[in-house]
Amino acid sequence: MSSCLPYLINGVSYGDPEKRRRQEFAADRIEALRGDILLPINFCAPDENIYRPDWINESTLRLVSFPETHSKRLPLARDLFDQASAVAQIYNSEWFAVANDDIVITEKWIGKIQKAVQGDEEVLIFPRTNIDRDQEGQLTLNPAFYHQGQDLYVCRVAAWERIRTLFQSYFFGEAYWDNVFTSLFLTHAKGLLVMDELGLCLHERHPKSWGNSPFYHRNRLLASGPDMIASLRWKYFHHGWMLRREERGRLLNELENRQLIREVFIPPLEEEIEFANKMNLRASRMGLIELGI
Repeated sequence: MSSCLPYLINGVSYGDPEKRRRQEFAADRIEALRGDILLPINFCAPDENIYRPDWINESTLRLVSFPETHSKRLPLARDLFDQASAVAQIYNSEWFAVANDDIVITEKWIGKIQKAVQGDEEVLIFPRTNIDRDQEGQLTLNPAFYHQGQDLYVCRVAAWERIRTLFQSYFFGEAYWDNVFTSLFLTHAKGLLVMDELGLCLHERHPKSWGNSPFYHRNRLLASGPDMIASLRWKYFHHGWMLRREERGRLLNELENRQLIREVFIPPLEEEIEFANKMNLRASRMGLIELGI
């Protein structure tokens, strides 16, 4: 097996210079830390390719739009995972990573991954630690997770290929997709949500750029319908994590995180499966499952 880790982002040719600067900052860190470990991939649409030398630049990504109401185009999260898995198989790698394009990885994250992939985990999921940039351009670490969302997934190819059909057609970069994906991974694969150490992967805080769009509402309908059980499990986990952190006055350590994951992300109960099947049928009739593509 190859020791390289295909690391996929969806690099977009942003017109907004601040978005482009954050993206370039993150890409430069990937390049600086790649060594013999990371195999960077930019997966985008044919007209949005940001070519970076020595990266795999794949421009066959399909985008979905609602031109009658919104000018933005977005990919499906599942397509990004499929492409990363396909590249990993080409390079005979057991693992792949998918991340938001403005996530800044660190040496600590590299070390964490090198250690973790030696075990029997199937997926590692990372929330971001926000950083703030002042008017002079100096960066300050915010001493807390953005624990309501997840930004970087490291997954075994075998696990993704085994359970990929459980994942609906969520839009990447909008709300809900990451919480549902995390819940499904932790329910159906051996996984860990890495929340015991700050500063593993960073994100420069910026104004929210999602919400109140057809993409947002489509994701919300999927999360509250066919994936209601997964959404509720995520909410239970998040609430439990917050309560235990408050009780202890510190972050939960890895063992405590694993215990909470075992308590919350249990295999689906028979009545839950029956309910999910009903919601899937309803969503299919509403055209929500495959979006007609």
